[in-house]
Amino acid sequence: MELQREVSESMEEGKDIFQGVLKGSPRLAYEEERAIKKALMLRKWVSPLETKAVENSYFVYSGVIRRVGEDFSWLAEALAALAREKGWEERVVEKIEELSQRLIYGVTAQGLPLSRIRLRGLGRTYINQLLYQGYDTPEAIAELPLSELERILPKRLAQRLHQYCQLHYAPKPEKSNNSQKIKEEKAFPSLSLTLPPTSFSLLTLLAKRAGEVVTRDEIYSHLWPDFSDPDGSSNPYEHQISDHKRKIISQIKKAVKGKVDPTSEEIKSLIITKRKVGYMLNLKREEVWVLVDD
Repeated sequence: MELQREVSESMEEGKDIFQGVLKGSPRLAYEEERAIKKALMLRKWVSPLETKAVENSYFVYSGVIRRVGEDFSWLAEALAALAREKGWEERVVEKIEELSQRLIYGVTAQGLPLSRIRLRGLGRTYINQLLYQGYDTPEAIAELPLSELERILPKRLAQRLHQYCQLHYAPKPEKSNNSQKIKEEKAFPSLSLTLPPTSFSLLTLLAKRAGEVVTRDEIYSHLWPDFSDPDGSSNPYEHQISDHKRKIISQIKKAVKGKVDPTSEEIKSLIITKRKVGYMLNLKREEVWVLVDD
């Protein structure tokens, strides 16, 4: 009865997957019931519903919901890749990719631009508060006076968000001849890094495919070409990849000290871990140059 009520409240009665629930068929298998509850929970997670309300509905904390969202996110991402390969309409593929991102951050489609700011403390609760006030893009926030942000958000978060948006999204001044706007470029200063050979190989591989997820299997093949795993057991090199990622970020922080804030979110999120999928260098391809000596 509880599942029937949830399906009805979600207005999902028309979907085939829920017909067994609504028609009172023999008792659902545990795993099937669990899967349906997860789907309904995530539907609320990507809605404007308050986090506390979602937690109370399923008796779990937001951290658990977030992890479930991340698991479903990579499934949606894989589905989008398969759909594109099969020639589905691009607008459908883009909707699946959008859903993949929404599941990670627990936001509506309207909240995605703000979720991509990736500022510590700016979670779905505060994003929804900003949306409720009509501020749905970083550019809109950049135009706000700090006092208005402090009215909506906790003071420290408001100050950090204001500073971030002013730096990255505020309109740039025009040149003195008023003929061309100054172009903003996002780049790290020239760095000299000292890395172990394997860490360097990992960074090079990610740099060559900047902005693209490199799967774990591709990384294994590149870094340890002699490794084979015929029985499909857990790969012993998974922790080593994480360790090499940590070494790369650590060396970058040392190299930028005195030039860029080594604790900045930009550096922390430079290499993104896609859980159960792979890793990605979080830069656009045109922002990365890979020079190879002959």
